[in-house]
Amino acid sequence: MSRGIRVQGHPVHPMLTDFPIVLWVTSLLWDVIGLILGGPFWHAMAYWSILAGLILVIPTAVTGFSEYLTIPRGNPAEKIGLYHLSANIAAATAFLSSLLVREGPATPPGTSLFWPLALSVLGVLLLLGGGWLGGDLVFRYGIGQEPAPGRPVPPEPEHRVEMTEPEPR
Repeated sequence: MSRGIRVQGHPVHPMLTDFPIVLWVTSLLWDVIGLILGGPFWHAMAYWSILAGLILVIPTAVTGFSEYLTIPRGNPAEKIGLYHLSANIAAATAFLSSLLVREGPATPPGTSLFWPLALSVLGVLLLLGGGWLGGDLVFRYGIGQEPAPGRPVPPEPEHRVEMTEPEPR
């Protein structure tokens, strides 16, 4: 199975993924609370949560890419890994855009929060898709896993066979 970046035999990428995910999802929560309760505090919390998530996504992406590079060419996991990578880059881009349209942690009076919220919702949806694909890589294809000593390597997942119409006689 793949190696990637490890600490004492444990893959680092799964350890890091929780940080940007939690920070970005809670940033959306802070914005919603800010809409309900009003006041600049909650929107500032959202801003700083997005910024922290963007900082922490860098080592997460580096370790994830190191895992991706270990997938053998032609393995079906390679395509899933590319989709996972693309969804998460798109999510990070949505949150970066949300951060930039905010123009800082203090929301100016009368500023519309439509774009920051819309971009954050988009980012969360992309995270859900990217996370699903990441789980598929680990649990279906065994990426980042090593068999326990004395246990067999899990078999490659079965591939779907496309059915074709029989040729007329």
